[in-house]
Amino acid sequence: MKSLRLLYHRAISDRHNARVLSPYATPHDHPMLANTPDHARNAVLSRCFYFPKQGMYYARIPKNANSTIAKTLATHAGVHRQDDEGRLAKNIFNRIPTPEQFRDAKKIVFLRDPVVRALSGWKDKGFGKSFLRRFKFAGDEVTPPTFLQFLQALEANHFYTNAHFLPQVELIPGTLSDYKVYVIEDLEAGLREICEEVFGRYDGLTQNIPAGPGRNPPATRSGTRKWP
Repeated sequence: MKSLRLLYHRAISDRHNARVLSPYATPHDHPMLANTPDHARNAVLSRCFYFPKQGMYYARIPKNANSTIAKTLATHAGVHRQDDEGRLAKNIFNRIPTPEQFRDAKKIVFLRDPVVRALSGWKDKGFGKSFLRRFKFAGDEVTPPTFLQFLQALEANHFYTNAHFLPQVELIPGTLSDYKVYVIEDLEAGLREICEEVFGRYDGLTQNIPAGPGRNPPATRSGTRKWP
């Protein structure tokens, strides 16, 4: 069950986004999507992550440590008591910028080795029952695909227009040269630079760990994490 706090912020963001998109015949007509392939526009719009006070836009890409990045940035912007998956942060800052805001924004993105990202997607999605039923990676609804079958299915079906599978470049609206590009293989160094420049401090990565036997309580801590 979603918390009332999450639903509240989702409703605020939805209202804001509807107002920003109201001048256009369809949401896909927003100027920020001018260079975005049609099949990727829904994925980009649903993952907009904009800080209006700081004028910063983060191109949020699945399978690129985006939950930790979103939570860390949100913590530095003053959002606390976050959930482990980063849903609260993703909803609070799921703000579609106006064309002017997007034009003037400081833009950042974190990229990942594409083969490693695809491997992570295979491990995460290639064996799930719902994904097997929907995409039939190995030709039927029950057979888990090999990594090669997974890649072949993605290519044959144009990545299924799913944000977890789409090429990273298709999920970056605007012009890539306008972005400060970081890599998740050096995640903390990138976030340190961003937070010190934008928020004036760096308090470490926000990695909430569910409380339970043998586990630490949720915490904000510094350190390098190895991503699967």
